Amino acid sequence: MVMFKLLTFDVSYTLLSPVKSVSEQYAKALVNQSVNGPICLNTVQKNYELSHTKHAKLLPIYGQNAKLTTKQWWESVFLTTLINSEVINTEGIEFVGDHANPELIANVPLIRINPKTANTHLIEAFEEVYNNFEWEKLPYVEEVLRQLHEMKRGAMGQDYAVAVISNNDERIHKILDEHGLLKYIDFVLTSREAGYAKPNRTIFDIATEMATEILGHDVISGELLHIGDGVDKDYMGAVKAGCHALLLDPKREHREWKNIPKDHCIDNLLEVLDHVDRVHR
Repeated sequence: MVMFKLLTFDVSYTLLSPVKSVSEQYAKALVNQSVNGPICLNTVQKNYELSHTKHAKLLPIYGQNAKLTTKQWWESVFLTTLINSEVINTEGIEFVGDHANPELIANVPLIRINPKTANTHLIEAFEEVYNNFEWEKLPYVEEVLRQLHEMKRGAMGQDYAVAVISNNDERIHKILDEHGLLKYIDFVLTSREAGYAKPNRTIFDIATEMATEILGHDVISGELLHIGDGVDKDYMGAVKAGCHALLLDPKREHREWKNIPKDHCIDNLLEVLDHVDRVHR
């Protein structure tokens, strides 16, 4: 049985989860910054999902293909969501047309706040959402990461690295640190920094290269175990890249799927410890 040399975790709904829905966090920021407007949470959530999906499809990896900053990308998602939900009007909002590939945004209303003409409260509301979006740790996360950290540094030290592979943007470094998790992690690889997103095998290959550098010996895809909650992006992405994978499936929705063995589905992260222990015993 193969010994794992790299254990990687997804972030969203694996290690961390938003404290509240996006619509609730948008509404909270708007109220905090005195931006007045009718707010229907269901409408805002629906329009957020539509806006996010459209931006992600035509401007993937947070607009990297159009040389946007992550913040520009999220600002457009934020404003488009609120305009389509009729929470704000277009006063002080302008079209972004000064980046490298304007043709890429032909079907996306890529917009931004004009700081000279926009309501300053709207600017502050976006800054609050962007810089202080609220996350919380999921059950057993810190316990599992701490034990994995201790196992590789104890008397029976294991020769492996622990990392994050996430389709989040670069802010996730700070968020993991704020929740006391970064100290247990050898490296964090985001899609924005890698230039590739799960399930693209390249992001997994980059992770093995980073682990090779950290450990001082070659790490191949067959020595990587990835843990996440997404069937396509996490489980199938890792497997197709030649890695091993565990699917976090607390609601037991995927136990009967033919292409996912039952023993590859776990109820919670504590089972990762058992899996690693069996392989390394």
